[in-house]
Amino acid sequence: MEISTEIKIPARDQGDGVTVRNFKSSDRDAVREIACDTADRGNPVDNFLNDREIAADLLTRYYTDFEPESAWVAEMGGAIPGYIIGSVRPKFYDAITILRIYPSAFIRALFRNPQTRADIWSLASPALNAVFSEKGITAKILRNFPAHLHINLRPESRGNHIGRKLVEKFEDHVIKSGLTGIHARVREDNAGGRHFFESLGYTPAMTSKPITLKYRDGSLARYSLVTYVKKI
Repeated sequence: MEISTEIKIPARDQGDGVTVRNFKSSDRDAVREIACDTADRGNPVDNFLNDREIAADLLTRYYTDFEPESAWVAEMGGAIPGYIIGSVRPKFYDAITILRIYPSAFIRALFRNPQTRADIWSLASPALNAVFSEKGITAKILRNFPAHLHINLRPESRGNHIGRKLVEKFEDHVIKSGLTGIHARVREDNAGGRHFFESLGYTPAMTSKPITLKYRDGSLARYSLVTYVKKI
């Protein structure tokens, strides 16, 4: 399941005073908060899922708890405005997410209120159908691009090249890991996020079948995910 957490293309250069450093366990709450605050193209996850704890687990738990060495945060003025998380261990990532992350979140949702259960089902069902229906195509394309990343910034911190600095850190990590390619997924209707990755040399490799996201106010968003890839 992919939930889009892309950033917009930088608009200006205000990068002075920004430090990009390795993720620490003390950063976990900040990363989870940013993920939930900006999960829907910069809008809060609360628009389609009423349980932030479960949402944060689905979005970030693997990366912060099982592969923290592949995560970095940006720090500016003592605050954390953004992060990059990812994996250079694709088989381990698949095993942990399938056996630990998803089952734990869904089981916990069963014991939450009816709205949480409804939100989780509404979110998971179309996304999983899209993923599994294209599993063979995805595996073939990503065989050469096994590392993956997610990057997210608070809206007020965009436009100062923090995103570029975070991606550069992750790409260096991928090179050191011995892998030769990276992929990232962006909502097709996120023009800024797509432009950002294209400006860094990523190219579109495939577009998923449409996914329908149901918001808690009853409105619907229908979109596809574009998989971007880059050889390192």
